[in-house]
Amino acid sequence: MISLKRNSKGILTKANGLRTRSSSIYIPFQTQPFKISRSKFVDFLACRRCFYLDRVGGVVSPSVPGWTLNETVDRLLKREFDLCRENQVPHRVFAKFGFTNIVPFKHPDIDLWRDSLHHGLQYQAEGSNIILHGGIDDVWF
Repeated sequence: MISLKRNSKGILTKANGLRTRSSSIYIPFQTQPFKISRSKFVDFLACRRCFYLDRVGGVVSPSVPGWTLNETVDRLLKREFDLCRENQVPHRVFAKFGFTNIVPFKHPDIDLWRDSLHHGLQYQAEGSNIILHGGIDDVWF
């Protein structure tokens, strides 16, 4: 199977199947903290061998086509929910089904919590150097 890879400028490049960013590779017995995203933790639960090859061996799993549609829908929903958040009103679909008491949580740090690449939320497992991290989609109450 040929895996297509794009560089940071979106140009197709040769995919050699190995990770290039050293921070994404765990070195056994390392002492510095090592971050694992929610999706990588799910990979660990699905197949420990595949996770080991990925994070320790640096072997990249074959990729799937881009998530353009998912990303677009996510961005549009967040924009729509942010309008409800600003006005502290339930979303029209929620109201239609009688959930008029549920509104998006309004907090000054919500955008930081949703930014999984730079901020998000994280938890360091007690007694280890493993940090689980990720961003939230939204918070409702």
